Amino acid sequence: MPRAHKPTPRPRAGALTADWSQSAAPDAAAVADLVARLRASLAEPQALADALAEVPLPLATAGLAALGQEAGAEAVPALEHLAALESDGVSSAALDQLGALATPAAADALQRLADTLPGKEQRKAARRGLARLRSRGVSVAERPTVVAAAPVVQPRATLYHAMASHIDGAGSRMLWLFADRPLGGTYFFSSILNDIVGLKDFSVRDSTRKRLAAREAEAREREGITWVDLPIAYAQWLMQEAAGLNEASGTEVPVEYRLWRELIGQPPQPFERPLVYEEVSRFEVKMRPELLRDSPRLFDQPELRGWFLAYQEVQKYANELRRARESRLVLTAESEEQRQERVVGQVIRDLFTPAYRRGLQRRLEETGYIFLRTERPTEAKLAVAAAVELADTDPILLPRHPFVRALVERSIELAIQADRAGIDPRLLEMSPYEPPDD
Repeated sequence: MPRAHKPTPRPRAGALTADWSQSAAPDAAAVADLVARLRASLAEPQALADALAEVPLPLATAGLAALGQEAGAEAVPALEHLAALESDGVSSAALDQLGALATPAAADALQRLADTLPGKEQRKAARRGLARLRSRGVSVAERPTVVAAAPVVQPRATLYHAMASHIDGAGSRMLWLFADRPLGGTYFFSSILNDIVGLKDFSVRDSTRKRLAAREAEAREREGITWVDLPIAYAQWLMQEAAGLNEASGTEVPVEYRLWRELIGQPPQPFERPLVYEEVSRFEVKMRPELLRDSPRLFDQPELRGWFLAYQEVQKYANELRRARESRLVLTAESEEQRQERVVGQVIRDLFTPAYRRGLQRRLEETGYIFLRTERPTEAKLAVAAAVELADTDPILLPRHPFVRALVERSIELAIQADRAGIDPRLLEMSPYEPPDD
């Protein structure tokens, strides 16, 4: 499936003091005492850093977490100062806490750190924090981009082929465009489109038709990725649609795309609806309720096996269900089925924002087209039925949507299994805002 933009796990630093094991759980009283000292030093970041240097790393990390929860935006300047320290342990903890503070001040601090921190891993951690804040609805100001003053005039070229991959669990897909140059040779345009963020990545390479044909053949033979050809005009429309999402998501449009946008061009006529509706009737799927009922069967298809809600988004809900299942005490009169129903409904109400609903709808529509081109018409109708109902359902009734429920339930179960197996949560992070790998 398309390359998942998952972060490289950050190495954990050793303890700040040599006589403390990292596995030791900080005492609650010790954490409370440390937080009181830290709050008293908020106006003096260096004194705060000195206080943290005197305690073991687990206690320092727990203290910073509690400080962020108690002080909120007031703690941002101090956390920014700590994030810039050479101490890997304190720096990582401070970056994590900035990413947990859903405030514009924290976003501004992370934006500065992403540009100025000396270490590559630190900068990536700052960008991950920004991605977390964007996913929680925090507005992140777009960084000004310095573009050469002299206009770049590209030779005219003619697009002759377009192809796209299936869409991964974060809503991203690859889209390739091939173009002939008038004086010989070709251009290869490679982009990553996301159904929430927009255009995430764009690059241009010189090539030849022969080399691009070989590259296409290699891509189609690669296991785990489904490719389909697209009409060139529709590919242009998808590029336009993606670039239009960037402003809404607060994500910068790649500079190289700005320089080549005119050459890529736009469709002769704008598409009024996704291409799948040319072959699958919206009216038909609405009149066949069994298609919506059976839409969870789509998760049996290889293209959807990686479709989950992000681990960091569902972890707290998964923890609630796991604790209830493993507890021998009956704390409430709520049955397991009632608890499952309540938690699933809460996840849907909390996480299925208008932007996410629209993105999932488009993901299903584009996946339906992939099913059509790969001779799976029944699955195409199931995908369209789920997409149409997403568009038409009142948000209050969304917990009744069969596909949405199945997506949430399998996401929660994956999180529970991961916690039981002791998997590092950072290995399961998945966000549409996650930047492409450097």
